[in-house]
Amino acid sequence: MAKIILAVSSSVAIYKALELVSLLKKDGHEVRSILSKNAKKLISPKLFHALSGYDNYPLSAMPHIDLARGANLMVFFPTTANRLAKTAQGFADDLIGSTFLALNAPSIFYCAMNPSMWQNVSTQKNVERLKMLGFRIESPVDGEVACGDFGAGKLQDVQKAKEDIDVILKKTKSLLGKKILITSGGATEFIDPVRVLSNLSSGKMGAALAEECLSRGAEVFYLHHVNAVKPKMIGTVHFTSYIDTRDLSEKTRRLFETVDILIMAAAPCDYAPVETLPSKIKSDCEFIELKLKKNPDILASLKKKKTQKVIGFAAETDSLKENALKKLKKKNLDFIIANKVSLEKNSNIGINGDLTDLIIFSSDEKVIFEKILSKIEASRVIIDLIEKN
Repeated sequence: MAKIILAVSSSVAIYKALELVSLLKKDGHEVRSILSKNAKKLISPKLFHALSGYDNYPLSAMPHIDLARGANLMVFFPTTANRLAKTAQGFADDLIGSTFLALNAPSIFYCAMNPSMWQNVSTQKNVERLKMLGFRIESPVDGEVACGDFGAGKLQDVQKAKEDIDVILKKTKSLLGKKILITSGGATEFIDPVRVLSNLSSGKMGAALAEECLSRGAEVFYLHHVNAVKPKMIGTVHFTSYIDTRDLSEKTRRLFETVDILIMAAAPCDYAPVETLPSKIKSDCEFIELKLKKNPDILASLKKKKTQKVIGFAAETDSLKENALKKLKKKNLDFIIANKVSLEKNSNIGINGDLTDLIIFSSDEKVIFEKILSKIEASRVIIDLIEKN
């Protein structure tokens, strides 16, 4: 069974946390409850200890590390506006905050507060920041709150929270035994020892996908550009780096033989210089002529087995659907994730941003998902679709 950290903040709905502990305990989970300073003024931590059967606070010099070590999930129930703000900013001024920062597992927040506090722009910015970082936020439900106001402020039903937790914990084992190859980042094609052809791919999408697969128990082979973002170490992951597109192609083909799923999130360069000059081109030349040659089409060159799944990406500025579907057919893909590349220089949407404007097409050319999401949220959607199909 799972080790669950329950973070309890000071809310009128605090008594519901006891019911949640009881339900989780019946399923055999190890529940470690951490109460905020003000929560302890409303309810005794001894009640949580009595229900769970576990000491809430390890007797050690570093209780936050001991609590976080080996935890499968952290549940904030209930979550106040103050707790949202502190967590969104990374505060570690109490045991809840420091345990959260030491944690290497999913977290879910169940909010409860006055409707006006929930609707406040500062609260909503904190919610969006936490979502951007990949955490799940459950909004308060409509109803009458303690002060008599009516609106979105009540804590989510305990049974619904228990069902959510069951789904999250099930996902942590859903890819056990699967080997997944994820390619990530751009490519560097050398013109001379100093100058290169490249693109803006950061590897953020690939890293998010790797983290999601690792969190579900998969063995991940992460083939990344030397400058790409790397995933957090949360499972069995094998790192291999590449530099240029030909290097990426050769290593992809070699690793592809051993895996069940390939997610081609890398952004190779379609063209490379015919010749890499041995010396730096001097800057006193008014014009230089650069001849390019076509790089190998990596996905089209792979020999896919019936038992394997291959997922590709298409980053486009124009004719998104037409170009994506053309790649889907040509490369014999199970899915293709089409990304609209923003033409705005400072946009946070695109291959170098934190957001992605994606459309996912299935092998029969149907749109099965379409939305602007953070790359962390998008990774969950993509892996869910891979698992279901």
